[in-house]
Amino acid sequence: MGEREQARDVWPKKHRAPPMPEPAAAAAVVAGQFAALAALAGLLQRRAAAGGGGAARDFYVTYLCGIYAVAFGVALQQNGALLGADGLLPWRVHHQVLLEHHGGSRLEAFWAHPSVLWLAELGPLAGAGDLPLHAVAALGLGLAVAQMLFGANGMAMLVLWALQLSLTKVGQSFYAFGWETQLAETGWLACFACPFWTTTRRAPGEIPPLVRWGSAWLLFRIMLGAGLIKVRGDACWRDLTCMQYHYETQVGGDAPHELPEVWQGTDAPTHQPVPNPLSRSFHASPAWFHAVETMANHIIELAAPWMLLLPRDYRVAGALLQIGFQATLICSGNLSFLNWLTVVPALALLDDRFFAAVFGGWTGKVPTGEDGEEDGGAGEGTGKNGSARAAGRRGRSGAVVHGAAALLVGYLSVPVVQNLLSSRQAMNTSFDRLALVNTYGAFGSVTKQRIEVQLEGRAADGTWHAYGHVCKPGDPARQSCLISPWHYRLDWLMWFLPFGPWTSNPWLVHLAAELLDGNEAVEALFWEAPAALGGEPPDAVRATQQRYEFAPPGAANVTWVTFPHKDGGYMPEMRRGDNLYASSRAMRGRKRARRRRRKSWEEFSFLFNSS
Repeated sequence: MGEREQARDVWPKKHRAPPMPEPAAAAAVVAGQFAALAALAGLLQRRAAAGGGGAARDFYVTYLCGIYAVAFGVALQQNGALLGADGLLPWRVHHQVLLEHHGGSRLEAFWAHPSVLWLAELGPLAGAGDLPLHAVAALGLGLAVAQMLFGANGMAMLVLWALQLSLTKVGQSFYAFGWETQLAETGWLACFACPFWTTTRRAPGEIPPLVRWGSAWLLFRIMLGAGLIKVRGDACWRDLTCMQYHYETQVGGDAPHELPEVWQGTDAPTHQPVPNPLSRSFHASPAWFHAVETMANHIIELAAPWMLLLPRDYRVAGALLQIGFQATLICSGNLSFLNWLTVVPALALLDDRFFAAVFGGWTGKVPTGEDGEEDGGAGEGTGKNGSARAAGRRGRSGAVVHGAAALLVGYLSVPVVQNLLSSRQAMNTSFDRLALVNTYGAFGSVTKQRIEVQLEGRAADGTWHAYGHVCKPGDPARQSCLISPWHYRLDWLMWFLPFGPWTSNPWLVHLAAELLDGNEAVEALFWEAPAALGGEPPDAVRATQQRYEFAPPGAANVTWVTFPHKDGGYMPEMRRGDNLYASSRAMRGRKRARRRRRKSWEEFSFLFNSS
């Protein structure tokens, strides 16, 4: 008990905590999110009924643009501290490493790691600091919001796809999550859903067959891959006990160490370091309920996906089943925007006839194809004033493009299918550099204990105090947060640390050194620095680890119960001037000086330099 109390002393008695909703309030917030989506769907249906249809496609692309807005918003908020020049894994340093690997050839480096940010290494942009990194995120956010408001366009969707892929290519460990490639594949398919020369609002139309069947294939692989990785992985999925641990410990396995490729293994941990306010209640359910949950999970992931490959009515039913499943996952944990994103291909399987039946207001006749579904075009309508001849030419060229894309999907699916059939199935892996067709999987193994690594700073009086993360469990008295679909990348990566030694995570060493240097941008990644430091950098930084368990349901004013870890420390103490600090600064080429954030106008200083 003494050790546990000593461990808790690193947390302040009164701390500045963000408002964390109680379980009932959290349930209301989640319900409100889904109610807002339903209201949007109804609004689009009423607009479509008056303008010639297209509600299904409009909702599909509007919803996806909302996911893009979240992804680029997270990038704009956090990438400066994570990937900037004063961040933990600078993107320009990463570019230099790639250039050296490819013999100094920018063309070869671009071909192997395609990203628009390679343009920032040319001409005056080479001296623009982090401006290109922020510009990519800002442009993506603005473009996504514009398309939500005014309708989507194929060219703009292609730009969004390229910008998101570019951030993934420079994001290193902070972008090594499965939903990054899933967003890339989903976004690429959506490019074919929109008219190229106008917008979805000005040219109503159905979701084209390429997008509909491509989304069915995508969702089929996501769900079946997740189901297969479970039954081939941890034995608790087969004896129906995994859900007894899932909500508290979430997923575990072999440690992710350095680059994304290392993360991609059968037992690699992939999800949910951050429980939400409802997770504790789910965890307290009886064992029989958890067994039923596990069996239901197997049915939804192994059997139900086959419905997505059947005719229209079965596809719609299968899509609704998967949407409901994702809703339960959203309610039970903070999985970033993963579950919200997985809903997107399911939405592509719905059609105007479904929207008319659910939301009403349909006034026109619904054309049907041979299997009883609406005809989709090549993704572009004619509009009231369009030329029939020009529309015919666009339709023929669109059909050629869609046909070529379908052949490409089939060709790229060969290694994906081979992976699904393999007993050594890899999850969250890309077999092509553009992430057009990927393999997916989740929760291959489940840890039985939750180990948390905490960063602590030493004050001038010699006492140690913990840095508080935005949402990652830390202070046992703090209520769990509700952030989905937002994503705090440092919080997530901190959770993976116990699965490997600190020496396998160089970003952690850089993080400690930046805290010693008083880097304000990096400090902003935390919810709060220890008040005992008085706003000054700590004298030393260390990382410790403890075991966490949910407090019993009846426990008041406490969410977690902590226990000392058998190994105690995780990363040894680092002080300014010692060998560990010096090695980090040498790797980064930094001087041992406290730095401030660059003012926004300084990012543009290269424009005024004549030399």
